[in-house]
Amino acid sequence: MFQMEKLKEKNIAHQKQKNTPELDLMHQANQLIFNYTPVNSSSIFDICDINGTVLLTGKVDASGVTSVPTDFLPKDNYCLCIIDGETLLKHPVEIT
Repeated sequence: MFQMEKLKEKNIAHQKQKNTPELDLMHQANQLIFNYTPVNSSSIFDICDINGTVLLTGKVDASGVTSVPTDFLPKDNYCLCIIDGETLLKHPVEIT
């Protein structure tokens, strides 16, 4: 748990430094839901394990709310990456 808090603090500090939008997300009922309105119509997301292996790739919903099933993922720490044109957002995710 301590490691996840450190990652979250580092992510927030990086976002403030780079002036990138903050990512709002929650994990509920085997769904990862994140709020992010893409600028680019071909924006995608990746869910990666702690070694950087991409486990899932999908399209970011243009509505600004993207829901991703996580029932196939074991309980662990992951990284959600959003690629939106030249913008790359990374956010730690804990599946419990």
